[in-house]
Amino acid sequence: MRDRIIEALRDSSYITHGASKEQFLVYLMGPYKSYPPYNPPHQGAAEAATQRPTLDDIDGRLQRGELDLDADEALALLVQLKRDLRTQTGVNAFVATDPEIPLHQMDAATQSIEYTKAADATIFIAPAMGDNLGVGIETGCL
Repeated sequence: MRDRIIEALRDSSYITHGASKEQFLVYLMGPYKSYPPYNPPHQGAAEAATQRPTLDDIDGRLQRGELDLDADEALALLVQLKRDLRTQTGVNAFVATDPEIPLHQMDAATQSIEYTKAADATIFIAPAMGDNLGVGIETGCL
């Protein structure tokens, strides 16, 4: 898995800054969407939560170049931290979508476990604006 991630990060369409320490993997975990949504519908928070885009939706929009990373603070925070780690410290920082392993090939929980095992360091970002769905699974990977 480690070699697969390093190779995928080298060719990833998401990564714009090269890492000088390509072999040092830093996996950034955290929410990909803020809560509550920016344009909440006129129903309660529980109903709004089920209508937000899934990680698969976000991943697809990123791949197609349709997502403005400033559109959602939680995802933008992860992406900015990834860029800073890559450019300022040279480590090969990545988020779950960067290796471009489709969720139908490996589910999100398995990805989190495998990425954590393959990484030299795992950082879990828990911003106040983040949706906490799945946090229990992800922290169990650490």
